[in-house]
Amino acid sequence: MSRSKFNLFYLMVLIAGAGLYLLLSDPPGGGLSMYGFAESIETEVNYNYPVEVTEILVRAGEPVDSGQALLRLVRRNPEAGLADQPYRIDELQAEEAAWRDQREQALHRMKTEETAELAKIDEQLAEVESEIDYRRTAAGQLTSITLAEGDYQPLIDRRNSLHNERERITAGYVQRVGAIRSELRYGQAPYRERIRRIEAEAEYERANLEQEIVLTAPARGYIGGLNCREGEFKSAFATLVTFYEPHSELVKGYVHEDQAVTVNNGDRFRAISLQDESLYYEGKVIGLGSRIVEIPERLRRFPEVKSYGREVTVAIPVDNRFLQKEKVGLRYLGKAAKR
Repeated sequence: MSRSKFNLFYLMVLIAGAGLYLLLSDPPGGGLSMYGFAESIETEVNYNYPVEVTEILVRAGEPVDSGQALLRLVRRNPEAGLADQPYRIDELQAEEAAWRDQREQALHRMKTEETAELAKIDEQLAEVESEIDYRRTAAGQLTSITLAEGDYQPLIDRRNSLHNERERITAGYVQRVGAIRSELRYGQAPYRERIRRIEAEAEYERANLEQEIVLTAPARGYIGGLNCREGEFKSAFATLVTFYEPHSELVKGYVHEDQAVTVNNGDRFRAISLQDESLYYEGKVIGLGSRIVEIPERLRRFPEVKSYGREVTVAIPVDNRFLQKEKVGLRYLGKAAKR
């Protein structure tokens, strides 16, 4: 009886040891290994304007080809923009009128200033001419006295100087007035151009108050999910469809925190199917998590025991045969090649 209990005890120990061995054993391949799952990047498909979904042409999980129609949408341009455009045109026309009035006033001021300055010069010229005539008349009446021309030469020089100043003032005003008139001829062009642009925008928006849009698949792949219904209005950039490519391009694994320092970017791994060990693909590490996180239950050695590690992302060939989210083993092959 005691011998039977003794044998049963050792049998249970043996079974427990075998179970622990299986639980603690590494994924296929030996060496530094871990579990991971194959996944591809899911793409969110949206539209950059508010739209109404008028027809859904695909179903979740359906395979699609590149360029295949997914949804029919209608974009309705708000009429508020059209209502605002006449006011914008009126504002520009008012600005142009104010600018033109300002330049006209500047011309009027210049003309007034020129008239005043020339009148002052003419007054001074009249005084000089009067003084010259007086002296010449006086010299003619006094026959016994001969006045040399040099006696009133300073007056003649003063007269010449005043004539030169008058010409300079006149030329200066002609130049300044010409510049302002040139502004009046060509300065209105920016206002007219902006008005024409607004009118063109209004015409375009009137022609496109309702625009039909067909949303297409960005590449060959599968529809992940539909985030809309027919007749529903969606805001700009709201996710309409999620899309993923047919084959996983990445394998995400979690190396235990005690081994986190042994993996680096560029290191080589072999991703091995747990269902068929003859199906494997080699890849390299393209990303490492920046912190230690809880390893997902599905990838733990003991699902019921929490464990922690660092996320490792391995890029594999896109033409692989792994299923989406398939659990695979990752076998360490070596460090990145040194350059």
